[in-house]
Amino acid sequence: MRAKFVNETFETPDENNLLPGEKRALAQGLDIMTKSQLAAIYLAAKDALGRSEDTKGRGDTGLTRNAIKINTETQNDFRKVPASRLADLLDLKPRTVSYTLSKYRLLLQGNREGTESNHLYDKLINAFDEFEKMPISEVFVLANEAINPNADFTRSEKFADEVSTQAKKFREASLKRDKLLSISIVNMFNSLKSHVGDEKAAKMALSKISTEKNIPIETLRTTIKTYLKNDPILARKF
Repeated sequence: MRAKFVNETFETPDENNLLPGEKRALAQGLDIMTKSQLAAIYLAAKDALGRSEDTKGRGDTGLTRNAIKINTETQNDFRKVPASRLADLLDLKPRTVSYTLSKYRLLLQGNREGTESNHLYDKLINAFDEFEKMPISEVFVLANEAINPNADFTRSEKFADEVSTQAKKFREASLKRDKLLSISIVNMFNSLKSHVGDEKAAKMALSKISTEKNIPIETLRTTIKTYLKNDPILARKF
C-alpha cells in the first residue's frame, strides 16, 4: 500500500522522518518536494501537454511552440517557463523539476506503468491523484505558495550553460567516433576490393565493423555516406 499523501504543505523535510524512497532520492541528487511545489509542476505539465495537444496535425509541437513563445511573451506565468527557470522559481534543482514534469506528463496521458519503480512514486502519484480531484483554482492557490517572484535565475543560467557545454562535447565525441568508424570501413573496403570486387567489399566491410562494434549496418551505412559526402562516387559503393 502506498503512503498516504497528507493535505498540508510540508516544510523543509526532516531527514530522520523520510521514507526509504525519499532518502534514496536525496542520495541521487533529487530534492524532496513540498505539496505546493508539486502543484506548480503539475500545472506546468498540464499546460505543456495542453499546448502539445492543441498543435497536433499542424506541423508543430507543443514544445516547439512553447520555445518560440518563451522568447516573445513575458514570463509572468510560471507554467510557461523552461524547466530550469521553473526550478529557480520553486527553489529546486533543474534535474528534480525536469524529472517530475516528465512523470506528470505521463500520468496526464494515462500512463501509470513503470512509475512504481521510481523512488518518488508514492509522493508524486498520490499528489497527482489529489490534484486531479481538486478544483483547478485551488491547485493554483496552492502552487502560488511555492513561487518566489524574486527568484535569482543565476542557477538556471548556469545549468543552461552546463547543458550547452555537455551537448557540445557529446557532438564532438560523436563526430570523432563517426570519423574513426568511417576510416575503418574505407580502409577495410580498400584492402578487400581488389580480391572480391567493390560491391562485395563494401558489404563485407560494413558487416565486419557492425559485428566488431555491435552497431547496426544501416547505422554504419548512414555514417559512412555522411563522411563521404564530398566523395559521392565512393559513397555510392556503400
